[in-house]
Amino acid sequence: MLCVCMATQALGAGLRMCLDRMGETNLTVSPTNSFSFRFTIISTRGNPVSIRVEREGTVLKLVAKRLDGRGGYKIGDLIETQERRLTDAESKEIFKRAGKLRFFEMSAKEDEEPEVNDGERWFLEGSQRGRFHKVERESAKDDAKRRGLEDFVEFWALLIKHANLDEPPSSFKSKE
Repeated sequence: MLCVCMATQALGAGLRMCLDRMGETNLTVSPTNSFSFRFTIISTRGNPVSIRVEREGTVLKLVAKRLDGRGGYKIGDLIETQERRLTDAESKEIFKRAGKLRFFEMSAKEDEEPEVNDGERWFLEGSQRGRFHKVERESAKDDAKRRGLEDFVEFWALLIKHANLDEPPSSFKSKE
């Protein structure tokens, strides 16, 4: 039996507006071994991006979406959607990284968030075996090692790599 997670109120207005504009609904929570998670980044100066991964049978499906606005100003409209089934090798890599992340053990927010002007808000939502959890971090790449966020940043980078977006989030653009 599936039920829709009623976590909308806990997501925050900015995140909810971006997800609505992307046509994203709440993650579905299932009591079975299936799972889904969604990583969303809202940058003051970059396009809001969301990447959702869901298990479909034995295969993982990835859906990435990007808005044309700037998260700190006007969120914009949906301009890109990439959807694909991941290969077995890609799926194994994501399962391995997800296990290393220990997502369900992470605190929802940091005890001490860095003070940032023009930063990024990172959200990771996940559901597995009837549980729902959400993690929110401010500019996670900033001082990631000291903050214990290396696995969090590496997991997001892996999803960006597999999403094949025309324009990745600003903090993941290669420096030229």
